[in-house]
Amino acid sequence: MLSAAEHLAVGKAFLTGLGAPRSLRRGREVLEPLAQRWNAQAALMLPEASAEAGETGTAYDLAIRAMAGGGADAIGLADELEGRLPLERILSA
Repeated sequence: MLSAAEHLAVGKAFLTGLGAPRSLRRGREVLEPLAQRWNAQAALMLPEASAEAGETGTAYDLAIRAMAGGGADAIGLADELEGRLPLERILSA
């Protein structure tokens, strides 16, 4: 079983394509369990990758989760994404 640090490294490799074939889906599969346990690093990697893939709503939801988990670095990303979303979508998050 992989440690949290190893999960982060594998997930990052999938999201970036450095050290593994690039795959947003596989990166999410690896990092999502950590993000759900409020791992701020995992929670921040997910919205950045989703935003890059054009999945603005998903990225915003994940950025909010990252902030709730103590990831202050997600504040800037959330602010940027809010500029691209309708108000009702922001409020639903």
